[in-house]
Amino acid sequence: MNDWEDRYVGHWSDGVGTEIKVVKLHKHKFLVSYFRDGQPVQRPWLGDRPSIDMPATYIVDPLEGDDFEVELSGSNSGYTLNLHYEQSDWLRPDDDREIIYTAISGPSDYDERLYRDCIENFLCQEHLHRVQLKSEEP
Repeated sequence: MNDWEDRYVGHWSDGVGTEIKVVKLHKHKFLVSYFRDGQPVQRPWLGDRPSIDMPATYIVDPLEGDDFEVELSGSNSGYTLNLHYEQSDWLRPDDDREIIYTAISGPSDYDERLYRDCIENFLCQEHLHRVQLKSEEP
């Protein structure tokens, strides 16, 4: 992993049913799949399209900080799942595992129902930890 953005790549789980898989396409561009209880989430605001291979962008802004944005409702709609990477879980100092946590963003002129649906379907209540898959074991 050479770039900070590469730290997002992989399989993440909160241990209670939410999983996120991140694949890098090329610099700053990714595909993200989001699962609840092993199934992709249906997005009714997009004709029930499943939450598989959603486009994501890693944004570098020296003033605002870095951001990893997953498009939830189409290109440049403003409804995004934001992933935030931490080297370790500061709530559990003895646990040295990497984590990501989530937030939802909407445009300034957001549709309240769509925003609520995004929160209900995609906001994780727990931190997600990197999952070591059997195929990735040394």
